[in-house]
Amino acid sequence: MVALVAKELNFDLKRGILYVLLAWLFFTLMTTLAKITSAHTTTPMIILFQNGISLLLILPWMRKGDFKTDHKGLMLARALFGLANFALLLFAVEYTSLVDAMLLCNAAPIFIPLIDWIWRRSPINTKLWPGILLGFLGILLILKPHVELNAGGLFGIASGICLAVSMLCVRRLSHSDDTKTILFYYYAIATVCAFIWSLFYWQLPSASILINLIGIGCLSAMGQYLFNKSFTFAKAVNLGPFNYSAVVYSVLTQWYLWAAVPGWIAFIGILAVCAGGIFTVLFSKPSK
Repeated sequence: MVALVAKELNFDLKRGILYVLLAWLFFTLMTTLAKITSAHTTTPMIILFQNGISLLLILPWMRKGDFKTDHKGLMLARALFGLANFALLLFAVEYTSLVDAMLLCNAAPIFIPLIDWIWRRSPINTKLWPGILLGFLGILLILKPHVELNAGGLFGIASGICLAVSMLCVRRLSHSDDTKTILFYYYAIATVCAFIWSLFYWQLPSASILINLIGIGCLSAMGQYLFNKSFTFAKAVNLGPFNYSAVVYSVLTQWYLWAAVPGWIAFIGILAVCAGGIFTVLFSKPSK
């Protein structure tokens, strides 16, 4: 009986890992397609289609009770910081490499303890400091501030900070609201904001660009679904380290599409950020 339960738990963990790996594959493909498409349309248009299509895809699954929430302010904060996260990520990939942008965005676990301390005055576990410091050292190696501190790096860091705030909001909302409810309000608020923003930069897309925009929306929806689904099979502490699969995907994608690979200093920085983030995830206390 014990062996059967252990086998089932192991199977669930493998499914959770598979789902999170697939989720970040979709997110990386989405960001890559957005980088390519950004040369032919505006960032607000990309964000509008990303969230608008995701909203259309989730609506058929919503039931009457799924629209109810007692945390509208937190939903708004999650949506705005989530929207800012992707917008800043798009700005980052315009000025820096896909690898650096994805890595700095995925440095969110390093920022979470600091933001949680500022937000709720939650004391930082002393065990986390080696991971936090290692992560910041990796960021410095990637940015090389004494040589070429560029806008792309700054946008990437800002994207990671916004993602960290968004993740903290989701963590608090997940105690009381269903995943569909959280996703619906995120997509709805982000779509409205992106629509208003896009009115100032409206461009009628060509047929090929329209296909790209629809593809971005579908990839985003699939990534969000798989990412949230993965946590029904395993805990965040088990799945957190696999978020850095996005770095592997982006290195391969950048090499294949643009024949570019990071230098050895950047590689050391990548390893440091990944190690620091994984260390922070593993030693973080699970939320009550």
